[in-house]
Amino acid sequence: MVRDQIALIIKCNIDYQKTLAAAASPYQDPAAYDLRVFIERANPFEEFLNDPDTSAPIVNIWYDSQSFDRRTGNVSRQQQGTAIFNIDVYAKGVSECTREGHAPGDKDAALEAQRAAKLVRNIIMADINTYLQLPRGKDAGGYFGGRWIDSIQSFQPEIDSRPAQHVQGMRIALSTSFVEFAPQQTNETLDIIHTTVKRKETGEVYFEVQEDFS
Repeated sequence: MVRDQIALIIKCNIDYQKTLAAAASPYQDPAAYDLRVFIERANPFEEFLNDPDTSAPIVNIWYDSQSFDRRTGNVSRQQQGTAIFNIDVYAKGVSECTREGHAPGDKDAALEAQRAAKLVRNIIMADINTYLQLPRGKDAGGYFGGRWIDSIQSFQPEIDSRPAQHVQGMRIALSTSFVEFAPQQTNETLDIIHTTVKRKETGEVYFEVQEDFS
């Protein structure tokens, strides 16, 4: 749910920014705010190879890891967790000839990836998204403790163990804190229960149980 909410916030804000850009005076190119948003893709930048005309940066949100602090929960009902979601931003560069000479595509990709990552960072860290617009009260079904960007790191995507030409990536490690609840059993009163523990010749242990709910 948290991962999908991150994707929803980015997508909705991008569409809104494009609308504002088109209506701005003076006019701004909406393409400057264009991002394609994916969830749990292994190699989303292959979209650049499958569709050479694709130029909009790609954003991929995926679940990385989660840890639980024993001091902020209990063994039966709820556990406080800190989960890391990686937001990978990919951009494609194009080599061009200019009046000054040659404009390398790898540099263009790096600058475009950094620009797109800044846009994503600004959206996620906007004050309205402090709690990712998720329920916080008990009656609403859960507690969300907030989000924090731990790091932003550039990387070179690889295809078949080789660097993808003129494609650059930026990884935003987003730390989130929330409570997860465990299912609670509703018990029935038994009048009689007989349990026999037996062992097979192979050493496997099994039960024979007789219950009476009357």
